[in-house]
Amino acid sequence: MKKCSECGKPVSDQLMFCGVCGASLKQPVQSRRERLIFFITPLFLILVGVAFAFELGIADPVDSGMLFAGSFAMLFLGVATIFSLLTWLFRMPVLPESYWLVGLFAVIHFVLCSFLVYNLEIGVIGEVARKVGPLQYSQTRLEMLLLVFLPTLVTGIFAVYARAKMLISPASVKSNILKFLFKNTLFLLPVLGALYAGVLYMSHAQSAQALIQARILHEIGASSQALTVIDRALEQHANYAPLHFLKGVVIIDAQPANLRPVDAITHLEKAVAGEPGVPLYLFRLSMAFDGEKKGAEAIAAASEAISLLPSDAYLWQHLGDLNLKYKSLPAAVTAFKKALEIYPDNPMLLNNLAYTLLELNQDLPQALEMARMSVEAIPGMVFNLDTLAWAHYKNGMYFEALEVMNSIFHGRVAVTPEVDFHYAMILHATGMLQNPLQSFDELLVRPEIAADHALFNQVMEARNKIEADATKLPQAVEEPITPSQVDGEANDPANL
Repeated sequence: MKKCSECGKPVSDQLMFCGVCGASLKQPVQSRRERLIFFITPLFLILVGVAFAFELGIADPVDSGMLFAGSFAMLFLGVATIFSLLTWLFRMPVLPESYWLVGLFAVIHFVLCSFLVYNLEIGVIGEVARKVGPLQYSQTRLEMLLLVFLPTLVTGIFAVYARAKMLISPASVKSNILKFLFKNTLFLLPVLGALYAGVLYMSHAQSAQALIQARILHEIGASSQALTVIDRALEQHANYAPLHFLKGVVIIDAQPANLRPVDAITHLEKAVAGEPGVPLYLFRLSMAFDGEKKGAEAIAAASEAISLLPSDAYLWQHLGDLNLKYKSLPAAVTAFKKALEIYPDNPMLLNNLAYTLLELNQDLPQALEMARMSVEAIPGMVFNLDTLAWAHYKNGMYFEALEVMNSIFHGRVAVTPEVDFHYAMILHATGMLQNPLQSFDELLVRPEIAADHALFNQVMEARNKIEADATKLPQAVEEPITPSQVDGEANDPANL
C-alpha cells in the first residue's frame, strides 16, 4: 500500500489512479482544478455549439448544435485518450493540464484546418470541379483535410510533450530559443494556421470568397444564411456558375419554404450552361430531375456526365439506378456492367445487376451467384436478402427462397411492399397459400402498392395468372396458411 500524494488516502500499489480523489499515482501532484476543467470542456463545447446554432438560425438548433459540438467533444476526448496512451507507453512526462491542452488544441486546429481546406480546394480542384466525379470530389476533400490536420495534430502532441518536459525539468533545455519554442509552439501552430488560411482567403476573388462563405454556412446547416450570401453575390456576379450550382444544391438539400424544387433545376441548368462539360454539375442536375420524377431528363443528364467522365464507376451506378427506377432495364444492365468493370465485387452493384437480370429473366444462374456475393459482402441487409430470395425463386429453388425470406422477417415488423409481394409469390410456389387470390387482392388494395404503378401491375399480373391457373385446375379451397405458421415469426397474413 502507498499514499495518494494529493489526498493522502492509502491506495494499492497496482492502481494508476486514486480511488478516492482520482489523482494520477504516476505524478507527484495532480491538480483537481485541471481535472475539473478537462471533464467540463466537452459539456462546454456542446453548450457553445447549441448557442451558435441558435445564433445562426439553423433549423433544429438543439439537435444540429449537439451533433456538431458532440463531434468536437468526441474529438477532444479521443485525442486526449490517444495522448494519455502515448504517455503511458513511452513514459512521456506530462503536466496536469497537458491532457486538456492537447484535446483543446485538436478541436481548435480541426476548425482552422477545415477552413483552410475550403481555401486550398479552390487552388487544388478549382472553383469549377472539372473532370471530377461526385465521389472522387468528396474523397479528395477528405484526403486534403487529413493531409493538413494529421501532421499538425502530431506536431501539437509532441509540442505538449516538449512543453511538459521543459516545465518539469527546466535544466534539460539549455537554449533560450528552444525554451521559447517548446513553451509556445502549441499556441503558435493555430495562430500560424489561422494567418495562412486568412491570407489564402483574402487572395481569392470576391465571388470565390462568397462561394467559400456559402459552402461553410450550408454544410453547418445555416442554409438560409447561405442563400442570403449567394443571392448577394449573384447580384454582382450573375453568370458565376459555381454560385448557381451551390444555390441549386442548397435548395434541394434544405427545401426552403420560399423556393421550389423547380427553382433548383433552374439554377443547376444555369450552372451547366455557364460552365458546360462539368460532370459534377450534370450529376446534381440529374438528381434534381429525378426528384421531380422527370426520368427522361434525369437519364439524359446522367448520360452526358458519363460521356465526360466514362471511368467513374459511381456515375455508371447512378445511371443504372435511374434506368432501373424508370424501367429501362436493358440500359440498366449495361450501366451496371460498366460500373462493375471499373469497380468489381462492389456489393451494391452486384445486387442491383442481379435484381435487374431477374426482372428481365436473363442469366438467372449468374444473377443468383451475384446475389449470393452481395449478401456475403454485406450480410443482414433486407435489400440484398430480398434479391437473393427472389433469385432462388426465379431459379426454381422455392424452399431455399423461403428460407432466405424468413430470415428477412426475423425480428422485423414491417418491410417494403415489394418484399411482401415476393414473399407471397414464394409462399404460393411452395404450396403454402391455399387461398392465394385473397392474399393478392389484399396486396392490391394497399395504398403504397396502388401508388407504385409498376409494382401494382406486377401484382395484378401475378394475381390474374393464379386465377387463370385455378380455372384450368380447380382446387379445394382451405384456410390460408399464414406466414407465422411457416416459420413462427413472419408477418400477419393481412400484410400479404
